Amino acid sequence: MKKKTNLRYLLMVTLAIIAILIIVAFKNHELFESKQDKHNHTSAKSTEHAHGIKCEDDHDKDHDAEKKDDHTQKDDHSKCSDEEPQGLKLNTEQQHIAGIKVVAATIGKVAKELHLNGEIKYNAERIARIMPRLPGFVSKINAVTGQQVKQGEILAVLQSQMLGELYSAYNASKELEVLNLSELKIAERLRGTGAMAEVDYLRVKRQYADTRIARRRSEGILKSLNYNPEHTQHDYHDDDLATICTDYEMKSPMSGVIIERDIALGENYAEDNEKPSFIIADLSTLWLELRARQDDLLELTIGQKVSVNIGFGAGLYSGKITYIGPALNQSTRTLTVRVELPNEDEKLKPGIFVGATVHLNGGEEMVVVPREAVQLLDGEMVIFVPDGTGFTPKPVKIGRSNRNFVEILSGLEVGDKFVASGSFALKSTILLEGMDPHAGHGH
Repeated sequence: MKKKTNLRYLLMVTLAIIAILIIVAFKNHELFESKQDKHNHTSAKSTEHAHGIKCEDDHDKDHDAEKKDDHTQKDDHSKCSDEEPQGLKLNTEQQHIAGIKVVAATIGKVAKELHLNGEIKYNAERIARIMPRLPGFVSKINAVTGQQVKQGEILAVLQSQMLGELYSAYNASKELEVLNLSELKIAERLRGTGAMAEVDYLRVKRQYADTRIARRRSEGILKSLNYNPEHTQHDYHDDDLATICTDYEMKSPMSGVIIERDIALGENYAEDNEKPSFIIADLSTLWLELRARQDDLLELTIGQKVSVNIGFGAGLYSGKITYIGPALNQSTRTLTVRVELPNEDEKLKPGIFVGATVHLNGGEEMVVVPREAVQLLDGEMVIFVPDGTGFTPKPVKIGRSNRNFVEILSGLEVGDKFVASGSFALKSTILLEGMDPHAGHGH
């Protein structure tokens, strides 16, 4: 804010200096013209006295010779010369100093804009909260806050007794399934020869079904924890049914940046734990949440383009409205408007407050001029138009505007010449000179 204030002050000082230079040049020009007129007037009087020449419409013959000559010169000035314009006169050098640029008015369309304030936030659809899904003690931590991680990367490792029990149960049920299948095949042969009663055969068949159900259940539990039941690392020895490894690996479900970490070596996670150990956010896209007033709702629609300039050398970002809240906030009487912004360079940071421009539908085509061409002078909006060797302020009625252009509803037609650049210097000159701002135009 301080930097912007200094720049605005420097701009005002620069423009004031330009206006003063114009006034000085203007005074020098007037002085030079005054001397020339005086010299020409003296020469004319001498010539007229010598040759007895006077203007055709000199009618006052009762005055003496000296007064008659003076009166004749005044009549010559008023009748024999063309009328000069009443505007602010500037020569070519003065116009160059003031940066005057004259162009012809053209037809255009002013894109309507809506300016709203908001805050950059994380994309809630691209945030992951990771916590252990099994109880255990933390034995290893591989990630820290601010670290970039990839999908499937191991963040931490826990020693989990429950994981060992799940693998043990799976392997035991798988082995029993194989044994009961062998028994079922033998029972089928005996039943075929009549050597086994039907009831005994059904009992063997039921035992096989039970072990197969138990194996599938254990397999499903391991898969729900993203573990491969057939992983050789978790196999067991024939002489020892205890699992070889009970390491539970906490893996990242997505690529992103760790924005929070709450885990320590040796920490014990209970079975009913609900505390996230890591929070990962994908910063390639962020949300901009804007606050819209009630009067703005009719002009807002999903899909409209939004531009954001956060400064700090980050450049201009643009996105589209993806969400408009269903109801107004009862406290602020505003509505949430969400914009999704791309952030591949990750220069946008959550928590930044920004101003955004919503690009609405454009209006009808009409005369459009640069915004700097319109000035407020003596309580009315004016533009400067060329008037001979000078420039005259002309009142106009303006319509919609944006940061660059203004609609002219009346006072300027297509093809009319006007000052597109440097009008502020002309306005400053008029004010510093104390000139009548209404000179040269009517009301």
